[in-house]
Amino acid sequence: MLKNFSILVCLIFSISAVGCVSVKTVSLTSVPAQRTKVVKAEDSRFLFLGISFSTQFIDSAIENLSGQCPSGKIEGILTKHEVVNYFLWFFMTERVTAKGFCQ
Repeated sequence: MLKNFSILVCLIFSISAVGCVSVKTVSLTSVPAQRTKVVKAEDSRFLFLGISFSTQFIDSAIENLSGQCPSGKIEGILTKHEVVNYFLWFFMTERVTAKGFCQ
């Protein structure tokens, strides 16, 4: 009985510990020669079954990035769109990261 319980616990743990991270897109604008002030913004949201109803979190990341640069001119922007899958791909986190140099 204890052996069967141990096997069941190991099986449940191994199934629930499965996850995956994938990078969907990466883009980079031209990097300036003067790289003095680095600005970075990141935002994410939780998805169930991979169903997406809004992209508002992307706008939030853009506003956060531009708010860190008073001149409003950001160059050398590196953006990444990642998806982290949890527990048999039922639950996911979608994350957008942007990093650049304020001029």
